[in-house]
Amino acid sequence: MDSRLTPLRDLGWAELTPFSNLDKTTVLQEARIFHDLNLNPRKCSLLLSKILYLLYQGETLATSEATDVFFAITKLFQSKDVRADDPHAIA
Repeated sequence: MDSRLTPLRDLGWAELTPFSNLDKTTVLQEARIFHDLNLNPRKCSLLLSKILYLLYQGETLATSEATDVFFAITKLFQSKDVRADDPHAIA
């Protein structure tokens, strides 16, 4: 397997990542932020990074979990990020 695609835990580097102690259940509970009326794009992108990290590390989502996360994430794309419209805003 190409070393660029080898999960970090298999290389012994897991302790170097900020996400090394993530728990799938906790991350899925955090996905509730996508249901907030005032979505925070920065928090949402961090959560998306956590989900991608877990998937890259070999975690699997049950069909119902994947469906719930998918539809929760679509709410982010449907929301209007007022900061994106302001050219003077600092992310």
